[in-house]
Amino acid sequence: MDISHETGDRIRYYRKKKQMTIDQLAAAICKSKSCVSKYENGQIAVDLPTLYDIAAALEVRVTQLLYLPPDRTAGTPSGTVPAFLPGWTVFTATITTGGATASCAACATSWSKPSPAPSMCTCT
Repeated sequence: MDISHETGDRIRYYRKKKQMTIDQLAAAICKSKSCVSKYENGQIAVDLPTLYDIAAALEVRVTQLLYLPPDRTAGTPSGTVPAFLPGWTVFTATITTGGATASCAACATSWSKPSPAPSMCTCT
């Protein structure tokens, strides 16, 4: 399923949850009924300003309407250890807006940036 379909499904879900008709939502965002129907069916992509209008009309946050792909750890493929962490058998990292967190899956030793990362886990 693509982003337009996922977003459309979420628009439909919150519209029905609010017990709104397509006509009512269309009037609230100044779009035609057919346009809203196409948004919900994923036939056309919703532009950002319209997405904000839809979120306001449905009284939800914009992020509730967005498709967010499953979280994947950036950079390191699962099960591999970067060269700068010798001695670790398992390495996990989570990248967030505020920084990064890394930990040893064997002993749960972890640290967050901006703190310096240890060169190797003490459990090995």
